Amino acid sequence: MRAALRENHGERFSGVVHAQRKGLAWRRRGSLRSRRIAWRCVRACSAGPDRRLGVAPHTHRLVVEHATGLLEVVVRGPWGALALVELRDAVLRFARLPVA
Repeated sequence: MRAALRENHGERFSGVVHAQRKGLAWRRRGSLRSRRIAWRCVRACSAGPDRRLGVAPHTHRLVVEHATGLLEVVVRGPWGALALVELRDAVLRFARLPVA
């Protein structure tokens, strides 16, 4: 899915993120190289509406905490929210994390 990504509270960039059999992968838009983390490195995953001050309405955020830092995925709109929930469910299922 295409979204705005941010690694370790750094600069936000446009990219693609998807769940694969071996782990979670993401890459910058237009880049051929992708970053990947194995499912055993994922520690926590949470998703929900982004209600921070100054954020546009209908914005949803997924935060994945892994062994080397954080990955934040931000999407807008109802279809983006649906895709984000599907991605969260895939992360929870593949990483064998408890459903909160």
